[in-house]
Amino acid sequence: MVKMEHLKILIKSRIQAFIPKTYDRIVSIGSNCEVTWNIRNHFSTDKAYPFDWWMTPLHSMIELLDAQFTGLFDKKNICVPPDLKTVIDKKYNIMHHHDFQRDEAGLIVSNKIEEQLSSLKQKYDFLAKRFKDDLDGKRILFIRNRCGNDPNYLNGDYGEIQPEQCIEMHRALSALLPQAKFDIFATNKTKFDSFFYNGSEIFSDSIVNLGDCDDYRVSPKGWSKMFRQHNIKLKKK
Repeated sequence: MVKMEHLKILIKSRIQAFIPKTYDRIVSIGSNCEVTWNIRNHFSTDKAYPFDWWMTPLHSMIELLDAQFTGLFDKKNICVPPDLKTVIDKKYNIMHHHDFQRDEAGLIVSNKIEEQLSSLKQKYDFLAKRFKDDLDGKRILFIRNRCGNDPNYLNGDYGEIQPEQCIEMHRALSALLPQAKFDIFATNKTKFDSFFYNGSEIFSDSIVNLGDCDDYRVSPKGWSKMFRQHNIKLKKK
């Protein structure tokens, strides 16, 4: 026989599944471009924020939030690996994989790196200000996709995102955005039970790869199915 308290929890969870999770903004906090592309595709939005196209291990993301995005694109921290396939910020241990110009072969033009730093710094200073000014006071869903990153270039965080890591994300986000009301969605990991922490819901899921894509987007249909299953909605302007 099902105990009454277990039945109440089951009924509550099923009711909650039908209640839309509606947000003013749905924003990527890394670790890669997969989540950004699929947010934009499913919710028909194109507003940019700092983490959209970087490759950012979890500990690097938290460090950047704590530093309020200062110190980016400093010449002494920027390096190009010997294969010329990406650009690495050694201070923050992130990949600026999509920020710098490439030649026809798809390689980073390493002798033109320095001349791009000033404009990229201006761009990301603007996006960092937008992250703080546009999101504070809003209801936000922050999506964190995967824990680690490319072991060929970065000292990544590998393994599944854990609830205690989500709490650390919550701390860093709350410090930067004290007036925001936000939830955290950890994607592409083994599912843990959702829980509430300081007014935020923290929940997780993994997409089902429906075989509709074979590139960095992974499975747009799978992402859309996951968003629908959690009844995630973006408020219409």
